[in-house]
Amino acid sequence: MPEPYTPTWWADRLTKKLNQRRLKLDRLETYYAGRTPLAYATSRFRMEFGTMLAAINDNWCQLVVSAVEERLNVEGFRLGDDESADADAWRIWQANNMDEDSQIAHIEALKLGEAHAIVWKPTPDALPVITIEHPMHVCVELDPENRSKRLAAVKAWKDEVHGQCATVFLPDGIWKFRKGRGGWEPRLVDGEEWPIPNEWGVVPVVPIPNRPGLLEETCSEIENILSKQDMINKLMADMIVAAEYGAFRQRWATGVEIPKGADGNEIEGFDSAVDRLWHVSDPAAKFGEFEQTDLKIYVSAIEMLVQHIASQTATPPHYLLSTGVLPSGESLRAAEAPLVAKARRKQRVFGGAWEEVIRIALLMEGREVVGQVATVWADPESRTESEHVDAVMKMKSLDVPTQQLWELLGFTPQQIDRFKSMRLDDSLAQLLATPATGPAPTSAPSPMPEPAAVS
Repeated sequence: MPEPYTPTWWADRLTKKLNQRRLKLDRLETYYAGRTPLAYATSRFRMEFGTMLAAINDNWCQLVVSAVEERLNVEGFRLGDDESADADAWRIWQANNMDEDSQIAHIEALKLGEAHAIVWKPTPDALPVITIEHPMHVCVELDPENRSKRLAAVKAWKDEVHGQCATVFLPDGIWKFRKGRGGWEPRLVDGEEWPIPNEWGVVPVVPIPNRPGLLEETCSEIENILSKQDMINKLMADMIVAAEYGAFRQRWATGVEIPKGADGNEIEGFDSAVDRLWHVSDPAAKFGEFEQTDLKIYVSAIEMLVQHIASQTATPPHYLLSTGVLPSGESLRAAEAPLVAKARRKQRVFGGAWEEVIRIALLMEGREVVGQVATVWADPESRTESEHVDAVMKMKSLDVPTQQLWELLGFTPQQIDRFKSMRLDDSLAQLLATPATGPAPTSAPSPMPEPAAVS
């Protein structure tokens, strides 16, 4: 057993945590991908219809996640009044393709409860590298006395060459291991120094949590609707079975003698067709039909469960149920108000993680951020362009600064910087095009007349 708080001790502790939560994460991944097994079904039902119904899955989990994820778009960072720091932060963000990868992080955090970002500077001359990591591979240990402080982190995976590998991140260094017969052993990569010194004094692995709590650290956005997803799939399966065997009118006949063929088997004597007539010679014969199974009862039950999903996840009903008439104007804003509020809460939580990522990246660039870092998000609310512009123009009458109006209109910090440059260019061009006009030249004063001679 390794000594407490050594790199090998952290490797054992955190990889054990990863293994403990693997089943939960696998289940969430399965439901999100729509590969859920048929629940609430008897063994006989599975035996009879399992093959026919294997592909049935009416997946609502993806829609619940995408409804809020599509409103989470990072557009920049603001570091006090230091515009050069804003530009540096955005340069690092763009160099790491974080426009795309941040969306991946949001999806993973929403569906699994968390994702992670690792920040590292591979060489002194390179920009910091930001990578997004899956919670099955990365685990972070927080200080129980101060939850904003990260004590250690591990990234674990299986390598075809080295087998089970782990990288332990500590404030003073980075250790790389592989699992041997006697436990964790050093793993050298390209002959690099071991351990790798961490000169910045912080664990460069940042959790991106969804719905963080004090006892349960994180919670998936779809965790509380998994049982309803199972119910919907079961009702869909029942409806298909009913449609296959009972959704058509079954006919019956009594008092009819069914003829037999030469082989002794009964011959079906009634074929249905548009140009065919059923008739028998026996006056006591009777014909009739059974009522077909009404499939509307299944549809109503599924719609009820979908409405429960909409209420519990703050997803607008028109995202899930098509009524034929989409809301607009005030009714649209009222329907989407819970989702907009939910997106703004996600922006605060996810924004805190991105701000820590940028803070570490700038620290690795030699720029220590003393003040507050703020993430600039796109507006999550749905509004028509004319309504939005009218509201902003009314603010202009209150002497709101122009740059603030640009931000309210949804322009990114980079677009605003270009606007400033364009305004300077327009002002200079207008100044050069205007002819120089100065005060009118004054005529030279006429000489004073000579005084007359006195005789």
